[in-house]
Amino acid sequence: MRIDVTESDVTLRPTAAERVAALRGDIRIPRDAITAAEALSDPPSPLWELAVGLRAPGWRYRCTSLDGTRFWALDRDGPALRIRFDAPGRLREVTVTTQDAEALARELRGGRPAPGGW
Repeated sequence: MRIDVTESDVTLRPTAAERVAALRGDIRIPRDAITAAEALSDPPSPLWELAVGLRAPGWRYRCTSLDGTRFWALDRDGPALRIRFDAPGRLREVTVTTQDAEALARELRGGRPAPGGW
């Protein structure tokens, strides 16, 4: 999964295999729609959610919640970035594995500390 960050938006670009596994293409999030961003050292499993997608060797999960509001692209190891947002469409939260989770979360928050209560 490639994460492209510009001044106006964040775009998650899955590989061809990830597109098939997750039943989803690119995800574009307008920066002004982001309500929270945080780095997770041990991301939670989407198994506690009703989800559609695939678990495969080398991947933990590539799936979307049944109500379409949450998406996960988690690998077996490494930190993850969770972004919550309020944009057109049903999707409201994405959690993806990336080694740059802390730096990306800080950038998306505009240098502000992570909100409490997560």
